[in-house]
Amino acid sequence: HLLTTAVGTPQVAAPQGGGAAPLLERPLHVVALTYVYYCVVCTQVVFGRNLWTVAWEVYHDFPTLRRLLTRSRGGTASPSPSEGEPSPSPSSAATAQDVRRQVVLVAPLLVLVVFNVVVLVGQLLCVHGQFDTCREMQLFDPTGRFNRNARFVLLVGMVQWLQAWTGLFPSWYDALTRQQGALQRITSSVVIFLLIPASLLRFGVWLVKPAGIGVEHYFAGLPHHLVDSVLVIGWNTWLLVAAFTVASQAAVRHSGFNPSMIREDRTWRHLCMLFKYTLFLWGGLHFVRGCIALGPGHAQNDLVVISILYPNLVCIIWAVTFT
Repeated sequence: HLLTTAVGTPQVAAPQGGGAAPLLERPLHVVALTYVYYCVVCTQVVFGRNLWTVAWEVYHDFPTLRRLLTRSRGGTASPSPSEGEPSPSPSSAATAQDVRRQVVLVAPLLVLVVFNVVVLVGQLLCVHGQFDTCREMQLFDPTGRFNRNARFVLLVGMVQWLQAWTGLFPSWYDALTRQQGALQRITSSVVIFLLIPASLLRFGVWLVKPAGIGVEHYFAGLPHHLVDSVLVIGWNTWLLVAAFTVASQAAVRHSGFNPSMIREDRTWRHLCMLFKYTLFLWGGLHFVRGCIALGPGHAQNDLVVISILYPNLVCIIWAVTFT
């Protein structure tokens, strides 16, 4: 819309005879409009392909992610180089594995941080009336259904990532402590001790007293949607720094990470089951809470929006991580 508006010209009266004359009078507008339609079709094709890929990966317990987290494909030894070809050194193989692990862990959090920041900035502009089409952009309407459920989906994505991270790195706190200096440990502790009580208090209020559509609750003079976005961004940022530190080659040996655990089918399926049921647990909690406080109709509409937004988020994260 912005592209066609920028290159377009004021509307002119079309000739009575019709035909191609109106199109020839605005050639740049026609080219831009054709390009936009082409991009829409390409986006739909890419999204459909990614959606099919994600559905296949979820059904088969993420085999691509499993291969990336282990040194060899399918748990077999890597093929030996042919004669005359230099064999990769152990240090280069470890570095490649370290980079691969960091990308797989950090990329989803980067996507979540970017989306949360975009939603927060849009909400602030919407609240302060910086643009006239605020109510038409439902993603940035802080008390609208679309915005509320988008923030919930981003929260669920972060919780799922945290569940998977603690399963892959059961001793992450030990690795994080060993890699941090005194100042970093103090800063991290202060951040955690601020985030934990504030998050528990907000979760209790969210569970007992839902805001609903067009309703704002205030905490210390701040609207609830602003508090939610700041808390989630705070947790995402802290987890991002922690994941980057723990997944490094120097710290991973203290994190409890073991490739053989991933190669074992029973353990990997258990981790994948927990990842999937985390979504159902939070979705069920959201639905029950909505039914009790706002009625079944309101809760069902929220669930429909969540079922649309969540696959889109997963497809974007998958495309960013594995493209």
